[in-house]
Amino acid sequence: MAKNFYDENMDSSPLSLFRLSLQAVAKMMYEDHWFPYIGNPLPSEISDSLMVTLRLNNWLNNETMALFDKRFRLTEVHLSSCLLTVMPIGMLRMHPIKRLNIRDNSAGDSVRNLHNIFQLLGPHALTSLECIDISGTTAITCISSLAELKYLTTLIVSETPGFGDAELKMVCKEMRYMKVLDLSQTVITTVAPLCNLKDTLEVLVMHRLRFSRAVAINGITDTLRLLKKITYMDISDKKVDVLPN
Repeated sequence: MAKNFYDENMDSSPLSLFRLSLQAVAKMMYEDHWFPYIGNPLPSEISDSLMVTLRLNNWLNNETMALFDKRFRLTEVHLSSCLLTVMPIGMLRMHPIKRLNIRDNSAGDSVRNLHNIFQLLGPHALTSLECIDISGTTAITCISSLAELKYLTTLIVSETPGFGDAELKMVCKEMRYMKVLDLSQTVITTVAPLCNLKDTLEVLVMHRLRFSRAVAINGITDTLRLLKKITYMDISDKKVDVLPN
């Protein structure tokens, strides 16, 4: 019994009361498909943490997602594209989503059309979204829809085959508030468009780029020198996580 009160990932230290409470509430939501009525929505810190707890325990499904109505205030959503297909229509539109993570390589039908995903989020997402992570989503389509997110500050597209030169040019032209950009293992052949982000870009990660052998890397040094706001850059052969877990 004692092991239920200790966290295996925290050097056997006792779980905090907050984390124990999250675990208990998330389990109730999963087993009973119920959450009590409350007068005011839960703060985003608690709402986001509950969703993370459900996800880490594999309790996040269409039934538990349906519970996240106006009693909650979600700002961060980490979902598989398959789950998006069974999500209650209009659920995400209730929340001011700031951070969206979609990472799924599973086979079969799933929502990987970015335009359709933005439709699920609602029109306010075009101004509320600050961070998008679609890394590793191999079948993502309509990447050009990113141009609608003019206030985005963080974009993670590593290991996304559909992201190439045209997409990079579009992103650098439309997203003038971009601070963090991860282009690792994409198929871009030039970094020249980054010049448009010289006054905002602070973090640039582009390890293991798959530059075409037929195309020389022209002016890469000159381009990088123009990025005067850069505080962190990774162009190595090692994979790093730009965002904290």
